[in-house]
Amino acid sequence: MRKSLLLVLLVSMSFSGAAELESTISETCPAGFEPVVSMADPNASYNNIGTGEMYDYKVCVEGLTNSRVGMTCRGNTGFYMSSKSTDAHFSAVKGYNMHVCTGNMVTRVTQSCTENETALFTVSDEINGFGRHVAGLIDGYENTVCGSFAVPSNMTVQLEFNLSDSDEAYFDDQKVEDFQYSSIAEYPYLVLEGDSEVSGIVSPRFLSARRTLGETNTLSMKRNVEGSGVFIPLTRGGYEEIENDEELILNRQFLSQSRPNFGGFPGRSPVIRAVLLRSDIDLESNLTLDQGTHTVRLVKSAENQITITEE
Repeated sequence: MRKSLLLVLLVSMSFSGAAELESTISETCPAGFEPVVSMADPNASYNNIGTGEMYDYKVCVEGLTNSRVGMTCRGNTGFYMSSKSTDAHFSAVKGYNMHVCTGNMVTRVTQSCTENETALFTVSDEINGFGRHVAGLIDGYENTVCGSFAVPSNMTVQLEFNLSDSDEAYFDDQKVEDFQYSSIAEYPYLVLEGDSEVSGIVSPRFLSARRTLGETNTLSMKRNVEGSGVFIPLTRGGYEEIENDEELILNRQFLSQSRPNFGGFPGRSPVIRAVLLRSDIDLESNLTLDQGTHTVRLVKSAENQITITEE
């Protein structure tokens, strides 16, 4: 029996709030910080909550997007206010009309924040079973509003190949000429077929796929963050090697096989770079992967910085 060499990279991209977001209560927010809400005196009790610029002391958070107070939010609703007036109360649950939009930050009320959360301010017990007053973190209330960066809803895996522009591209069992973009597929894979090998991206679920021809031959696939990983096959043969494993991939049974593989190693070292398609984030890694099956973890190590490690 001929044995095949296996080189399959399972990119299981997960995001962790390993780095806490930065927050401070101040009369003036530092550069890069956004005022989420405000209060008259963080050292006093019975403060009413206000919009970001209403009172002298602002709860400032670094790196927020789409932070505002309104009737609806485009991003996350961190909490709620009874009104925009000076007698407004705080609520952690929907009931008040005013949404405090915190964009890429999620919040919760608890007595102690986890290591991946940042304490923003404190709130009183419920007043008449609902609203609350607010205070600062020093000698404040026992209940703390904790914040952390929200997990993005989707990601894009992008591969750059040293294959030539003349290599044939296949998407979901179809040879595609000048393929640019698609969001419909029964079996989501996008691969390039050379003279004796095939490489690309395979996933049980996807949102869209794209091929770009320039200095490099680039394939990209967008998918939800939650769910199964992305496979990057490097194998002898043609796209039929990918087609043969359709049922296993779609039913998420590929890795449960005794020898999961798409075929054989092509015998040379293709140059492939996997990048997270977020222009505002730096990827930090000197990771080198040998032949085999690997799980790669992306961890938020600082503001706008992702560190790549192997589990």
